[in-house]
Amino acid sequence: MTESSISVCVPTLSCGPLLKQCLQSLKDQTCSPDEVIVITNSRNRETILKLQDEFQFKIVYEDRLGLSHARNTGVESAEGEIVSFIDDDAIARNDWVGRIRERFLNDEKIGIVGGKIQPIWSERVSSIVKKSVLAREWLSLMDLGDHVMVTEKVIGCNFSLKKEVYDNIGKFDTNLGRIPGTLLGGEETDYCLRLRGFYKVIYDPKVVVSHIIPRERTKFKNLMTRAYDGGLSKSRQVAKPKLITKERRYNILDAFLSLSYLAGYMHGKIILGGVKH
Repeated sequence: MTESSISVCVPTLSCGPLLKQCLQSLKDQTCSPDEVIVITNSRNRETILKLQDEFQFKIVYEDRLGLSHARNTGVESAEGEIVSFIDDDAIARNDWVGRIRERFLNDEKIGIVGGKIQPIWSERVSSIVKKSVLAREWLSLMDLGDHVMVTEKVIGCNFSLKKEVYDNIGKFDTNLGRIPGTLLGGEETDYCLRLRGFYKVIYDPKVVVSHIIPRERTKFKNLMTRAYDGGLSKSRQVAKPKLITKERRYNILDAFLSLSYLAGYMHGKIILGGVKH
């Protein structure tokens, strides 16, 4: 496989101050992406145009709410052979793009590549939250160790796919994915599962981003809501509930979050009847 062009897509709702940090990390890459695309619902054109002047990216407006719509629009707008997603509140390590390109070069059967997602905690976050297996997963953190491996899924904050995968497998499911006012998700998990038997999903520990975790997201009520919505999201997928983590030490917070997750899952399956694919 020859070296592929890479488009980096940054979905954003508000074009807030964290977006600038994300864009700066992309500008600082040792191996520059071929293009950067910001997909937004925001009509704060003055802010987005100022950022564009500084960082030279393509703006794509997506009127439909939901992260899945943004992902689909990003892939369809991209010119690169590889499309890499990063959250607007994440910071890419300066070799992120180069590592992604290198990993895809190693095996033509690779369809998706993800890697470590490390936290940047706000002040005064409880150690119980930091050590909770479930809280970390639902805060979009990922660490499967220091070895490259085939995995079942990777997380959308650090998610790269070959465009031919999208052409062959189809779009992200717009019944899934984050929508303002809810904490639903799972569109990237569903997409990884749909690849099985056709392409490999690879975790590479050297493909690293850091995720800024505001204190509000670590509060008990927010985490319980995220767990419930996580269960509801899973009920809309064909796959059964399954965590992806190397950690097996659960604490008291995990117990509460498990109950909330199960309640959401059962609500989706029994009361709502799930989603038929």
